[in-house]
Amino acid sequence: MAIGHSAVPQSGMWLRPCAALVAKGKCSLSLVREMHMAKEKNTPSPPDAARQGAKATQRLLALFDLSQRMVSILDLEKVEQYVVTTALELLGGDGGSLMLLDEAAGELRIEAAVGLDKGIESAAAIKLGEGISGWVAREGKPLLLLGDAGEDGRFSDVAARKDVKCAISVPLLIGERVLGVLNVSKATDTPGFGEDDVQLLSALANHAAIAIQNARLYSEIEHAYMELKAMQLRLTSLFEHANDAVLVIDSESFKIVKVNRQAEQLTGYGRDELTAMPVAQLSHPQAPNALENVVRQTVSGGSVHFDDTSLARKDGSRVSVRISASVVSYGESKVVQAFLGDITARKKLEEKLARAEKLRLMGEMARGMAHEFNNILGGILGNVQLMRRQVQDERLQKTLGIVEEAARHGAATVKRMQEFTQVRTDKEFEPVDLNQMIRDIVAEFRVSRKTRRRFDHVSVEVSEGQFAPGAVAGSPSDLREALTNILLNALEAIPDKGSIAVKTWSEEGAACVSVADTGVGMSDASAARIFEPFFSTKGRDGLGLSVAYGIVRRHGGRIGFDTKEGQGTTFTVRIPLRAMAAPKATEAAQPVSAKGRILVVDDEQLIRDVLEKMLTSAGHEVAKAGSVQDALAALERGRFDLVLTDLGMPGLSGWDLAKTVKARKDGTAVALITGWGVQLDEAKVAECGVDFVIGKPFEDRRLYELVAKAVANVKRIA
Repeated sequence: MAIGHSAVPQSGMWLRPCAALVAKGKCSLSLVREMHMAKEKNTPSPPDAARQGAKATQRLLALFDLSQRMVSILDLEKVEQYVVTTALELLGGDGGSLMLLDEAAGELRIEAAVGLDKGIESAAAIKLGEGISGWVAREGKPLLLLGDAGEDGRFSDVAARKDVKCAISVPLLIGERVLGVLNVSKATDTPGFGEDDVQLLSALANHAAIAIQNARLYSEIEHAYMELKAMQLRLTSLFEHANDAVLVIDSESFKIVKVNRQAEQLTGYGRDELTAMPVAQLSHPQAPNALENVVRQTVSGGSVHFDDTSLARKDGSRVSVRISASVVSYGESKVVQAFLGDITARKKLEEKLARAEKLRLMGEMARGMAHEFNNILGGILGNVQLMRRQVQDERLQKTLGIVEEAARHGAATVKRMQEFTQVRTDKEFEPVDLNQMIRDIVAEFRVSRKTRRRFDHVSVEVSEGQFAPGAVAGSPSDLREALTNILLNALEAIPDKGSIAVKTWSEEGAACVSVADTGVGMSDASAARIFEPFFSTKGRDGLGLSVAYGIVRRHGGRIGFDTKEGQGTTFTVRIPLRAMAAPKATEAAQPVSAKGRILVVDDEQLIRDVLEKMLTSAGHEVAKAGSVQDALAALERGRFDLVLTDLGMPGLSGWDLAKTVKARKDGTAVALITGWGVQLDEAKVAECGVDFVIGKPFEDRRLYELVAKAVANVKRIA
């Protein structure tokens, strides 16, 4: 039974605290004394005493046995139920309950019950000090209830209860601390409960308190263990699935204790190989003490961070990593836990961007230098061509031819420098048969005096992809030069026997060409400079790959490479696909020999003089001006058929002069001569009314042809 609610005993009941403790209420002390006197009068005879002693011994043995079983149960609910059933078994009760104290709320709640109505079991909690159980819990003392409980108002709120004639309520104590209350009741008082029953139930309650405390502790430990296990699983999962490689390193031996899956992928070693490996074994020859220094500095400082360190993979290749390390507890020892993030791809991208920026700046510088060289070469080439027209001596002709060829070669080199990072427009492109171009280059290499000997020891395999007609467009001569340079580089990279694999395919809107060789590969230092103009490891001019780089860039494409020293190099070129029709056939141009008045404008006297000589020799009347202001003055003095002006001059430029001349609307043609290259802004050319552009140094035949056409057109309109 659960004994609770009203704290005041009602008439018809005997409420007797053990050890002569009398509860407050209507139960009089005289009645308690009378009960004791009646008990003394009914003192058992010796045979009865023997039987009662034997019974008491049996009950104690049963208590011991049941208590032993009780403390071995670690499930709290099972312990609670076992306590109630054991109490009923020992005392022969009809109903019983175990109520545990919620210390925070100050309430007793039924945790296990036998022989009680469901309504009583689910009754609300009893406040501390409220009702019989509340009183026992508050005082920490047992209580014996005798008489008819049916007349007690404390049970009037519980429907359909069984009659209770007597009951015992005892506290569950751990030292001075009350865990709860154990209640046992009977529906009859023949026989009723006595002091020995109270003592027996109190003894059981003491064992029950220990068992419940043990079960609670076990439950807490089990819960903590499960939480710890779950945390370990989470930590293990985080450890194993971390984006970074994780190395746990012994701080004394500098050997690896534990690694995760990412560490295997990063280093190329298996977990078993890494475990117990000296961490120095992972250091790259370029930084042999890097990892040992990480451990050493971490142990002395607590934590370290390195943005860029090199490791050696199992295959000997280098991998760049950032490292963050700290000292942590591992069992009973201290270890260094290092997180290693692979930054190889990021570094390659950064190096690629830095290389591209460096090449861009070099291209800007090269174009500036090219302008000055073109002025010089223009003067040399123009004068040499004039002299060759005038000299008949064969020896002088040969000498002048050598000078002219040298000037042309210099002009070609300067042009490459100018076009290093320049991008061309589609208007200069035409359809290109990429596969046929590669076949032609390979065929030429097989018969060329410079390359055929190497081809005797090198096998070349070409795998051709399919491209839609007109899909690949560009400058055939430039693309041919770029691919020739790349193939020649691959051929020269193979010192003895080897192979070259050439492959073409289309991918993501681009025509792709890869050239893979089994040559010597490149060191990191060489790879960083591979596209720089004049850089070479073979003793040549060092322009081959830089020219290829410039050509691919001018086509709006990309060129990249993958190399490993001692294992070869693969270059990959990507050119954007363009839909372009085949060029229409044009009729052969008829020679033009019109003569006219020409104004030459250039701030370089060398260029003014050579143009005057060349144009005069072709039958034109030539005037010269060293600036735009001088040219405008000359135009005021007389009319010209053509103004041939330099683009870049101090003060007003060739653009300004062209606009002014065209604004006069007298039909005068304007041509730009420039050392900056022939590719100018087409919109600006049209806006300024420029008729044609010719680059320095100029070929005499090309100059004569363009000038004659312009003069003829002016005279025809006039």
